[in-house]
Amino acid sequence: MYTNVEKEVGCGTVSLALRTLDVSMALRNHLDSANSDYELPKFEVLRKMPAAHRATKEQVAKYEKTIQVMRDLDTSDPQDPCCFTLQANFHCAYCNGAHDQVGFNDLDLQVHNSWLFFPFHMWYLYFYERILAKLINDPTFAMPFWNWDNPKGMTLPSLFDNPAHLSTMQSEIQTITALPLLI
Repeated sequence: MYTNVEKEVGCGTVSLALRTLDVSMALRNHLDSANSDYELPKFEVLRKMPAAHRATKEQVAKYEKTIQVMRDLDTSDPQDPCCFTLQANFHCAYCNGAHDQVGFNDLDLQVHNSWLFFPFHMWYLYFYERILAKLINDPTFAMPFWNWDNPKGMTLPSLFDNPAHLSTMQSEIQTITALPLLI
């Protein structure tokens, strides 16, 4: 069972779908199972992430397909943790003050503009890419990346400039400011 919670954060209002748990059952299951650290899956094939500005038509088409499948889950199964809206909310929840720092209720947990930026986003993108691969049943899928430190990649790649890829909140907030400038 899920409960929708709304919280005002830096980028607007975030709706979080929180799963309601039977705490006694969750605790019992936790105590019955051994705690273990996350283990990376066995190496199968080297996935090479293409720079978005150099992605082939096939790579672009595959990326477009993953986003469409993820978007389709928003209507067919909005509680699926792989759906676009829940993935966007997960990112926003840790980036825009939706959580307080433990022990400091007056301080927001912000991964942007802090030392948490790179570790958070590396893991977030790792799992996001694996979710996309799972959605199209292609373990070799590699997500294109914005190669912003390459002169040819310094403008927002058209692959990521597609309004269909933006969440509603992003569309409202990042309208003109995220587009490449015309000189």
